[in-house]
Amino acid sequence: MKLAEALIERASLKSTLEQIKSRMETNVSVQEGNTPAEDINELMSTYLAINTKFTDLICKINKTNQTITNSSGTTLAELITRRDNYKHLAKVYRDLYSAATFSQHRYARNEILLVRMVDAAELQKKIDEFSKNYRQLDTEIQGINWTSDLIE
Repeated sequence: MKLAEALIERASLKSTLEQIKSRMETNVSVQEGNTPAEDINELMSTYLAINTKFTDLICKINKTNQTITNSSGTTLAELITRRDNYKHLAKVYRDLYSAATFSQHRYARNEILLVRMVDAAELQKKIDEFSKNYRQLDTEIQGINWTSDLIE
C-alpha cells in the first residue's frame, strides 16, 4: 500500500468513527417504552474495532513519515512540519493584513484617527512568500506520498 493510500484510508476511518460516535450518542438513551434504532453495545464494539484499526494505521503512517526522506535527506515528518508552519505563518500574516487594511470612517475632526503601524504591501509579499513555500512543500510531500510504500 502506498503512503497516500494509507492517508486516504485514515481519513475514511476517521469519518467512520465520527459517524459511529454520533450514532452511539443518538442511541444511548430512548424514551421509556421505546427501543433504540440501533444496539448501543454493537455500536460500541464496532467503534472499538475500527478505532484499533485507525490507531494501527496512524502508527504505520508515523513510522513511515519518520523513515522516508527526500533527495536531500530530510524526513517526511520534518517536511510536513515545515509545510504546516508555512500554512500557519500565512494565516497569521493574512489576519494581520486584514486588520491593517481596515477602512476608517471619520465623521468629525475630533474623532480618533487610527494610524497603520505596518506596511500592508510588505505583509502581502510575506503572505505570498509563505503561501508559495507551502505549495512547493505540499507538492513535494504529495509526490513522496504517492511513490513511497507504507512501512508495516
